[in-house]
Amino acid sequence: MKKNLLISIFIIVFFSACSIKPQAYDLSTKAISPVLNIDKNIPSFKITNFKYKPNIKISQHTTSMLGCFPCKADGSSPGTLYAEPISEIIKAEVKNAFNEIMIGKINKTCQLTATIHLVGFDIMDGDSSVDLTYYLLKNKNTIFKRRVKGHYNAELFDPLARDRLYSKASRNSVEKLVNQSDFLEIINTKCMN
Repeated sequence: MKKNLLISIFIIVFFSACSIKPQAYDLSTKAISPVLNIDKNIPSFKITNFKYKPNIKISQHTTSMLGCFPCKADGSSPGTLYAEPISEIIKAEVKNAFNEIMIGKINKTCQLTATIHLVGFDIMDGDSSVDLTYYLLKNKNTIFKRRVKGHYNAELFDPLARDRLYSKASRNSVEKLVNQSDFLEIINTKCMN
């Protein structure tokens, strides 16, 4: 009897996630993460127009839930509902990371945009993941395109702040992008002021 009651409570809580009040996400630029693992600076450019294109079952304000028994591996299990659009959350985190390494005046002819394919939280181990395709544009023409997956491997009892859950995965994505020599070559030759 107790087992059935516990299962019923779990099912009710699990399937009523959409009725939970959306969480606010801190979009400020305060640094809670360690310094990026990048040993070079890059020219400044505009960061605009991030688009969130998740699995069709996920809304523009919802992340994917990963790692649980009923969760689907393709990221189509809805997770946390945020008050802000996911595209704005990830854009803010990526912009915060790039602001640490960009120098000089902003080159208005170069822009970085992205398509976000997945923003997920693994409920079994606390890991967070982002999957983005970055587009570097010059005068609205694509000069670089790369899909980069960022991952944050949470430690046991990790003090990761819930209000900045995707900061470290987004920063990992930026590190991977900037540490690619072809990206650096293009940004340093075509986006210099």
